[in-house]
Amino acid sequence: MEAIAKWLKRLQQAQPQTLREYLLPALGPGFKGLDLSDCIVATELKGTLISRIGDTGPISVALFKYLDVAQESSNLKNTEEIGNEFAAILSLATERRITIPNTISLSIDGSNSIFFLPYGAAADPRLNGPIPSNLEETVHELLERIAGLPEEYRPVLGAAAQLHHSAIELFENDLRSAYLLIVSGIEVLSREFGSPPTAWEDWEDCSVWKKTFISANLSDEQRHIICSRLMKDRSLRLKATFQEYASTRIHDSFWNESWEDWMSPYNASEGKWGKPNLIKSQHMRDVLPRDRKLLSKMLGESYNMRSRLIHRGEFLALVDSTIPIAPSNDAKKPLPFAVLRSILKRLIQEELVAYGKPVPLPQIRIFRKGSVPNHAPSADAKKPRG
Repeated sequence: MEAIAKWLKRLQQAQPQTLREYLLPALGPGFKGLDLSDCIVATELKGTLISRIGDTGPISVALFKYLDVAQESSNLKNTEEIGNEFAAILSLATERRITIPNTISLSIDGSNSIFFLPYGAAADPRLNGPIPSNLEETVHELLERIAGLPEEYRPVLGAAAQLHHSAIELFENDLRSAYLLIVSGIEVLSREFGSPPTAWEDWEDCSVWKKTFISANLSDEQRHIICSRLMKDRSLRLKATFQEYASTRIHDSFWNESWEDWMSPYNASEGKWGKPNLIKSQHMRDVLPRDRKLLSKMLGESYNMRSRLIHRGEFLALVDSTIPIAPSNDAKKPLPFAVLRSILKRLIQEELVAYGKPVPLPQIRIFRKGSVPNHAPSADAKKPRG
C-alpha cells in the first residue's frame, strides 16, 4: 500500500491549484457498477460490457476519478502501481472483483472523448499475434507424444503446461502472478527431470564463499565441511537444480527460434481494431545472448525474484520485465517474462520429445463443413473385392 500512502501524503501537502484530475477505467460485477460520490475518489457509471463467452454475469464499467499533484510527464510504473493498489483497496471494501486494467488515457482530437489504451501485452508482444495457419500437423504431433507419454510423467508435464497457460491468461493485467507461475512451471520440471550440480565450483556464489574461507583463515577440512553442508541445504539445492536444469536442458537450436513482436492498431474514433502488424522480426539470440553461464545466473536472479514476490510481496511493473532494446549481459538482472516463458515452453517440448514416444492417433477426422466425423478406412477396407 506504499503507492496509496504516498498519494495521500501528497494530497495533504498540496495546494489546490497544483492538483489535477486523473482517470482510470474500473470494471466490476453487476449492472449497478462501482458507485462512489462525496468521497476522496469518485466514479462515473458508463454502462456494461458486451458479454463474452466465459462470463458468469454482467460486467459494469465506471470511470474512476482521483486527484493528484499535476506532473509534467506521466510515470508509467507509478500509474500502474497506484492503479493496482486502488483495485486492491476497492476489492477489500466491496468484497467484489474490481479490476482496473493497465491502460494509458488518451484524448481523442476534436471530441471530449477519452480512450484508454491498454499496454499490458507489451510484456510479451508475440502472444497477441495472428494464430498460425495449417496447425493440424503440429496438433497431431503433440497429441501423439502425449499418447505415448509414460504415466508417471503425465502429471508433471501436464502441470507445467497448465502453469504456462495460466501465465498467458494473466500476464496483461497481473504480471507478478504470471511471472510466479512461469517460475513454478520450470521448477516443477526441474524437480522431476533435473539434478543439482555436483561440483562445488558450479554452485552459485562459490567464489564469494572462497573469499570468506580465506579471510576466516579456515583449514581445508573446515572448508570441506562447510561446502558439504551448503550443498545439502534444501533451499540452495532447489535453486541450484532450477538453474542447472533450465540452463543445460534446452537445445542449442533454442537460440535460433524466431522472435516476432506483434501489435494490433486501434481506431479510437471508429471503435475498431485493425489487423495485427508485425513490428519486429528477429531471433532468440537477438534477445538473449547465447551464453549458458550467463543464462544460469539470470535464472538464479529470476528464482530470487520469485522469492521476493512471494515472501515480500514486491510489485512487478511492466517496465521491470520487458525486453531491453539490446540483449542484456547483466547477470544481476532476472530474465524478462517473455524470455522466461519461452524457456518453459521449450523445456516442455524437450521433455515431450524425450519421453513421449509417438503413438498413432485414432483414425478419426472432423471436418469444418458440417463437422461430420470421418473414420478413415482400415487397410482391409481398401482391398479390392473379389
